[in-house]
Amino acid sequence: MTVLDKDVVDDIGYRDEEKAAYLITYDHLMWHEDVEEEHFKILQDKLNAYFIFIQTGQVDEQFPQKEIKEYVILICFLYPPTKYAKVFLRAAQKTAKKLNTKIRYLVTDEGFDKYRYNWKDNG
Repeated sequence: MTVLDKDVVDDIGYRDEEKAAYLITYDHLMWHEDVEEEHFKILQDKLNAYFIFIQTGQVDEQFPQKEIKEYVILICFLYPPTKYAKVFLRAAQKTAKKLNTKIRYLVTDEGFDKYRYNWKDNG
């Protein structure tokens, strides 16, 4: 699953040390000028789906024995975001903050395998 699967949570986990539920998406799309607007739309749809997942309590249902103090949406990019993408992410963070949620991202040129399903403590 990737950022293209807009109604699916790509990966989910819980970190005891943070008391945080993580919702992860894997974004393999390039940031070319001619497709950047479409990339924003795809990413926005994914984030909106994750916000709904948080708002409706579906994340909490995944970890019934855990105390969740915050939610983190982690975007794993294969390609570095452009300056406009970073502006987009800052704007999305304002919405996320209202839901006790942080948006974080990382860039990996190693592929996503080391991040996928690497959650030992799932509740």
